[in-house]
Amino acid sequence: MNIIKKYKNTRSEYDYELVAEGGFGKVYKSFNKIDENTYAIKKTLITKSSLKYALREVRILSRLNHENIVRYYNSWIEVDDLDNELDTCNDVIFFKKNICYFLHLQMEFCDYNLRNYLELRNEISVNHLKSIFSQILNGLDYIHSKNIVHRDIKPDNILITKSFVVKITDFGFGKMIKNDEEMTTYTGSALYASPEQEEGGETSYKSDIYSLGIVCFELMNLFSTQMERNIEINKLRRGESDTINLIQNMVSIIPDERPNIFQIRERLSTWLFCRDLSIKYTSIWTKDS
Repeated sequence: MNIIKKYKNTRSEYDYELVAEGGFGKVYKSFNKIDENTYAIKKTLITKSSLKYALREVRILSRLNHENIVRYYNSWIEVDDLDNELDTCNDVIFFKKNICYFLHLQMEFCDYNLRNYLELRNEISVNHLKSIFSQILNGLDYIHSKNIVHRDIKPDNILITKSFVVKITDFGFGKMIKNDEEMTTYTGSALYASPEQEEGGETSYKSDIYSLGIVCFELMNLFSTQMERNIEINKLRRGESDTINLIQNMVSIIPDERPNIFQIRERLSTWLFCRDLSIKYTSIWTKDS
């Protein structure tokens, strides 16, 4: 009876800890006191420009069910005070004066992302590399099988659990396509966007392959500074990098020349996937394990 009295006036009860923020809004690590599970809750301020992206992410993610895709649980809209740091937004949709709408997206919580991994490691593990890359391929293959193009594949949007399971996330710029139609309007993230995205031209499944090629290049190389990373990635984008042919093909400026996921798997198996996969993956998280 005590727990019933404690929560009788609440739909749900959460403890929130801010773990990330950006132009999309804020992400909280959330412990639900009722079911005693930890979730990630993405809180997005609803503006005229953000609404379509926020709703798109919910609708795409709710239709996906795969081990290598972050799991969707729930979504809802709440009204709250406008955050001080956001009070300059000129297209906020207000509920009433100084009170606006926030979309909350409840998802599976993951401990790290691929960017954390790249920054923490001090050597290149072939076992880690092939595990991460094969899981990204599996998730992306599933996404494409559902006629969805992600359009923002990058290390920040690839989550990793403590047990080393990879989860693709952030579908705000994703798009469902039909009959292999191509799409326009979104340019992607700097360094990872395909040439056609940068130019605001037509995008397709091959646009994700380009971004994936950049991610694979990062996995295969150690960079001492962010500046070095940016320089080397830009060299790759210009066709000036001495890297394996597969990655060069993946980042071809001509979409039709980029391999599909089946071809990538086939070519990787000849040089990368031939070694033993046995390794204690949790040992990589040296700062937190």
